[in-house]
Amino acid sequence: MTRAGNQTMSHGSEPRPSLLPFDPADLMAMRVLPAEFSRMVGVSKQTVSRWIHNGTVTLGPDGRVDPYKASREVIRNTDPARLRARVFKHAVSSHAELQARVVELEAMQADSARREQAIRWEERDKAAAAQFRFTVALVARFDEAVTAREAGTLDAWLDELEAVEVYGFTLEAYLADCAADVVPCPPETG
Repeated sequence: MTRAGNQTMSHGSEPRPSLLPFDPADLMAMRVLPAEFSRMVGVSKQTVSRWIHNGTVTLGPDGRVDPYKASREVIRNTDPARLRARVFKHAVSSHAELQARVVELEAMQADSARREQAIRWEERDKAAAAQFRFTVALVARFDEAVTAREAGTLDAWLDELEAVEVYGFTLEAYLADCAADVVPCPPETG
Protein backbone atom coordinates (compact mmCIF):
# COMPACT_ATOMS: atom_id res chain seq x y z
CA MET A 1 0.00 0.00 0.00
CA THR A 2 2.89 2.33 0.54
CA ARG A 3 5.00 3.43 -2.31
CA ALA A 4 7.99 5.40 -1.22
CA GLY A 5 9.24 7.83 -3.76
CA ASN A 6 5.99 7.79 -5.73
CA GLN A 7 6.02 10.46 -8.34
CA THR A 8 2.91 12.32 -9.42
CA MET A 9 2.44 14.55 -12.40
CA SER A 10 1.81 18.23 -11.79
CA HIS A 11 0.04 20.41 -14.31
CA GLY A 12 3.29 20.60 -16.21
CA SER A 13 5.02 17.61 -17.70
CA GLU A 14 7.81 17.17 -15.16
CA PRO A 15 7.27 14.58 -12.42
CA ARG A 16 7.63 15.59 -8.80
CA PRO A 17 8.11 13.36 -5.79
CA SER A 18 5.15 12.74 -3.47
CA LEU A 19 5.33 14.19 0.01
CA LEU A 20 3.34 11.25 1.36
CA PRO A 21 4.78 7.79 1.93
CA PHE A 22 1.78 6.30 0.06
CA ASP A 23 -0.33 7.03 -2.96
CA PRO A 24 -3.53 8.87 -1.84
CA ALA A 25 -5.46 7.02 -4.55
CA ASP A 26 -4.87 3.85 -2.53
CA LEU A 27 -7.20 5.20 0.15
CA MET A 28 -10.04 5.30 -2.38
CA ALA A 29 -9.40 1.72 -3.41
CA MET A 30 -9.74 0.15 0.03
CA ARG A 31 -9.62 -3.63 -0.17
CA VAL A 32 -10.75 -6.01 2.55
CA LEU A 33 -10.73 -9.73 3.11
CA PRO A 34 -13.98 -11.57 2.33
CA ALA A 35 -14.49 -12.20 6.07
CA GLU A 36 -14.21 -8.47 6.75
CA PHE A 37 -16.68 -7.74 3.95
CA SER A 38 -19.11 -10.26 5.46
CA ARG A 39 -18.95 -8.42 8.82
CA MET A 40 -19.39 -5.06 7.04
CA VAL A 41 -22.62 -6.12 5.33
CA GLY A 42 -23.93 -8.37 8.11
CA VAL A 43 -23.89 -11.76 6.39
CA SER A 44 -22.02 -14.96 7.07
CA LYS A 45 -18.59 -15.74 5.62
CA GLN A 46 -20.22 -18.60 3.75
CA THR A 47 -22.59 -16.19 2.02
CA VAL A 48 -19.70 -14.05 0.80
CA SER A 49 -17.85 -17.21 -0.29
CA ARG A 50 -20.95 -18.28 -2.24
CA TRP A 51 -21.17 -14.82 -3.86
CA ILE A 52 -17.53 -15.08 -4.91
CA HIS A 53 -17.95 -18.66 -6.16
CA ASN A 54 -21.12 -17.73 -8.15
CA GLY A 55 -19.45 -14.66 -9.65
CA THR A 56 -21.78 -12.25 -7.85
CA VAL A 57 -18.75 -10.57 -6.24
CA THR A 58 -15.36 -10.27 -7.90
CA LEU A 59 -12.37 -11.31 -5.82
CA GLY A 60 -9.18 -9.46 -6.60
CA PRO A 61 -5.84 -11.15 -7.37
CA ASP A 62 -4.72 -10.33 -3.83
CA GLY A 63 -7.63 -12.35 -2.36
CA ARG A 64 -9.45 -9.21 -1.25
CA VAL A 65 -12.55 -7.38 -2.39
CA ASP A 66 -13.26 -3.71 -2.93
CA PRO A 67 -16.29 -3.14 -0.63
CA TYR A 68 -17.73 -0.36 -2.78
CA LYS A 69 -17.49 -2.41 -5.96
CA ALA A 70 -18.64 -5.61 -4.24
CA SER A 71 -21.71 -3.86 -2.80
CA ARG A 72 -22.71 -2.63 -6.23
CA GLU A 73 -22.16 -6.12 -7.68
CA VAL A 74 -24.33 -7.72 -5.00
CA ILE A 75 -27.17 -5.25 -5.61
CA ARG A 76 -26.90 -5.64 -9.39
CA ASN A 77 -26.46 -9.43 -9.53
CA THR A 78 -28.78 -10.63 -6.77
CA ASP A 79 -32.52 -11.14 -6.74
CA PRO A 80 -33.76 -8.50 -4.26
CA ALA A 81 -36.42 -10.85 -2.91
CA ARG A 82 -33.73 -13.32 -1.85
CA LEU A 83 -31.24 -10.80 -0.49
CA ARG A 84 -31.05 -11.06 3.31
CA ALA A 85 -28.18 -8.71 4.12
CA ARG A 86 -29.54 -5.95 6.34
CA VAL A 87 -27.28 -3.32 4.83
CA PHE A 88 -28.65 -4.01 1.34
CA LYS A 89 -32.31 -4.22 2.43
CA HIS A 90 -32.75 -0.46 2.28
CA ALA A 91 -31.14 -0.26 -1.14
CA VAL A 92 -33.46 -2.86 -2.62
CA SER A 93 -36.46 -2.71 -0.26
CA SER A 94 -38.60 -0.84 -2.71
CA HIS A 95 -37.31 -2.83 -5.68
CA ALA A 96 -40.29 -5.21 -5.61
CA GLU A 97 -42.65 -2.25 -5.33
CA LEU A 98 -40.94 -0.57 -8.28
CA GLN A 99 -41.13 -3.77 -10.32
CA ALA A 100 -44.86 -4.02 -9.55
CA ARG A 101 -45.30 -0.39 -10.57
CA VAL A 102 -43.42 -1.03 -13.84
CA VAL A 103 -45.71 -3.98 -14.58
CA GLU A 104 -48.74 -1.83 -13.78
CA LEU A 105 -47.54 1.03 -15.99
CA GLU A 106 -46.72 -1.34 -18.85
CA ALA A 107 -50.22 -2.81 -18.59
CA MET A 108 -51.71 0.70 -18.60
CA GLN A 109 -49.62 1.62 -21.63
CA ALA A 110 -50.67 -1.53 -23.48
CA ASP A 111 -54.32 -0.88 -22.60
CA SER A 112 -54.02 2.72 -23.78
CA ALA A 113 -52.41 1.57 -27.03
CA ARG A 114 -55.25 -0.93 -27.55
CA ARG A 115 -57.86 1.80 -26.93
CA GLU A 116 -56.09 4.17 -29.33
CA GLN A 117 -55.93 1.43 -31.95
CA ALA A 118 -59.64 0.70 -31.48
CA ILE A 119 -60.44 4.41 -31.87
CA ARG A 120 -58.36 4.59 -35.05
CA TRP A 121 -60.13 1.52 -36.46
CA GLU A 122 -63.52 2.98 -35.52
CA GLU A 123 -62.68 6.32 -37.15
CA ARG A 124 -61.44 4.53 -40.25
CA ASP A 125 -64.62 2.45 -40.40
CA LYS A 126 -66.76 5.58 -40.02
CA ALA A 127 -64.83 7.33 -42.79
CA ALA A 128 -65.18 4.29 -45.07
CA ALA A 129 -68.92 4.09 -44.36
CA ALA A 130 -69.34 7.82 -45.06
CA GLN A 131 -67.38 7.51 -48.31
CA PHE A 132 -69.55 4.54 -49.30
CA ARG A 133 -72.76 6.49 -48.54
CA PHE A 134 -71.48 9.43 -50.56
CA THR A 135 -70.58 7.19 -53.53
CA VAL A 136 -73.96 5.41 -53.45
CA ALA A 137 -75.80 8.75 -53.27
CA LEU A 138 -73.70 10.19 -56.11
CA VAL A 139 -74.50 7.20 -58.32
CA ALA A 140 -78.21 7.37 -57.40
CA ARG A 141 -78.39 11.12 -58.07
CA PHE A 142 -76.05 11.23 -61.06
CA ASP A 143 -78.63 12.97 -63.27
CA GLU A 144 -78.86 15.80 -60.68
CA ALA A 145 -75.04 16.10 -60.74
CA VAL A 146 -75.07 16.47 -64.52
CA THR A 147 -77.78 19.14 -64.30
CA ALA A 148 -75.82 21.00 -61.56
CA ARG A 149 -72.69 20.88 -63.71
CA GLU A 150 -74.51 22.33 -66.69
CA ALA A 151 -75.89 25.09 -64.44
CA GLY A 152 -72.41 25.82 -63.04
CA THR A 153 -73.38 24.82 -59.49
CA LEU A 154 -71.73 21.41 -59.27
CA ASP A 155 -69.44 22.42 -56.38
CA ALA A 156 -72.38 23.66 -54.30
CA TRP A 157 -74.40 20.56 -55.17
CA LEU A 158 -71.47 18.31 -54.11
CA ASP A 159 -71.11 20.29 -50.85
CA GLU A 160 -74.79 19.67 -50.11
CA LEU A 161 -74.45 15.99 -50.96
CA GLU A 162 -71.38 15.69 -48.75
CA ALA A 163 -73.13 17.47 -45.84
CA VAL A 164 -76.07 15.13 -46.04
CA GLU A 165 -74.36 11.81 -46.83
CA VAL A 166 -70.96 12.14 -45.14
CA TYR A 167 -71.65 14.33 -42.12
CA GLY A 168 -75.23 13.26 -41.52
CA PHE A 169 -76.86 16.67 -41.77
CA THR A 170 -80.33 16.93 -43.11
CA LEU A 171 -80.54 19.21 -46.10
CA GLU A 172 -82.51 21.69 -43.98
CA ALA A 173 -79.83 21.71 -41.25
CA TYR A 174 -77.12 22.21 -43.84
CA LEU A 175 -78.99 25.15 -45.38
CA ALA A 176 -79.61 26.62 -41.90
CA ASP A 177 -75.87 26.36 -41.07
CA CYS A 178 -75.16 27.90 -44.45
CA ALA A 179 -77.45 30.83 -43.67
CA ALA A 180 -75.68 31.27 -40.31
CA ASP A 181 -72.26 31.21 -42.09
CA VAL A 182 -71.18 28.03 -40.26
CA VAL A 183 -70.48 26.13 -43.47
CA PRO A 184 -69.62 27.43 -46.96
CA CYS A 185 -72.80 28.32 -48.82
CA PRO A 186 -73.58 27.40 -52.38
CA PRO A 187 -73.68 30.33 -54.76
CA GLU A 188 -77.13 31.63 -55.38
CA THR A 189 -78.67 30.61 -58.64
CA GLY A 190 -81.15 32.66 -60.39
